[in-house]
Parts: sequence; C-alpha cells; structure tokens
Amino acid sequence: MESVRAYRFRIYPDAKRQREIDEQIELARFLYNKLLGMAKEEYLKGRNLQITKSTFNRFMKEIGVRMGNSTGYTRRPSRTYS
Repeated sequence: MESVRAYRFRIYPDAKRQREIDEQIELARFLYNKLLGMAKEEYLKGRNLQITKSTFNRFMKEIGVRMGNSTGYTRRPSRTYS
C-alpha cells in the first residue's frame, strides 16, 4: 500500500511582501472576473468564447495599463504564457 504525505507551510511576510502578495491576488481576481464577464457576454450572444494564450497575454498587458507600474506588468513580462 502506498502512503501519501502532506506538508503544510505557513509564511510570515513582512509589510512589503504582504503588499506584493495582495497585489498579485487582486490582479488574479481582476483577470478572472474580466474573462468571466467576456465569456458570459459571448454566451448570451450565442457564441462560444475561446480563451487562447494570446488572449491571456493581451489581458495581462491591459492589466498593466490599468494598474500602473506598481505591479511591473507594464514592463516586458519575464514569462509569456505560451
């Protein structure tokens, strides 16, 4: 019989790191809601929205424009999702 182990980790970020974590969570929430809203609009029009890697990268650039330079998304991303 195979046994499975699980580990739990707890982090204690300082104030700067906590702000960075909060910004990343806010960006993820914004992106998810934006894509969900677009998918819902397309569904109501009777079409199916295909979220591709290029669509995702375009939204990442849009987030950088909306959020300003505080998150670093206005710079060239270190990783594209392709």
